[in-house]
Amino acid sequence: MAAKGRAHRARIGRALVSPVLLAALLLGASGCYSDGDYGRPSAPSAAPLPESPAAGYVVGDELPEDVAAELVGNVRVDERAYETLDGTVLLTRRYEPLPPAVRDDLLERAAFAAPAPGIDADAGALRDLEAAMTSTGKNVITVTRTCFGSDTAGEGPQAEDGEVPDDSNCIWYASRAMTEPTATSEAAVAASEAWVAEQATPGLYEVLVVPTTFWTVTPG
Repeated sequence: MAAKGRAHRARIGRALVSPVLLAALLLGASGCYSDGDYGRPSAPSAAPLPESPAAGYVVGDELPEDVAAELVGNVRVDERAYETLDGTVLLTRRYEPLPPAVRDDLLERAAFAAPAPGIDADAGALRDLEAAMTSTGKNVITVTRTCFGSDTAGEGPQAEDGEVPDDSNCIWYASRAMTEPTATSEAAVAASEAWVAEQATPGLYEVLVVPTTFWTVTPG
């Protein structure tokens, strides 16, 4: 039992430094982002904001081209213009939950980063995902699953005992929140939400569970 515990801790230790996991944590963005990211103060200002070009629209609405253009790079308002993979531009607001269409689009981008077991995370796709999350105006905490194994004769990822990795060979990790790796997505989400609740402006954060599995695979 002690040996098994040491092996489990060793796997967690490797996860914190493995290249694939670092990529999965969005190019090193595993530390906590401050509430003042994206050019805004730590809390909503008491001074009135200028009227937004998107006044009258609600989160998730498709924006006309002229309105979207006025929001690009405009950090004086809380609205953002999020462009999906199919070119649709949707409204998001920094202190409101992301609309389902935007969350789904982020998950689709995440799937491109690790398209199949045993294939290294795609750096370009991860940069695209990071840029897309930034464009929402929110601090998005991604909860990702990383599994460990070896590639035996090119047969794909295998666990240490020669079997395809199960949950005992995997951990869940939440980026941008000061939490430890966990055994389940539920535990990672709970830890992330608890961390968010302690922040000065919890509405600025969004927890996103990424169903795509990232792999740490060593040669067999």
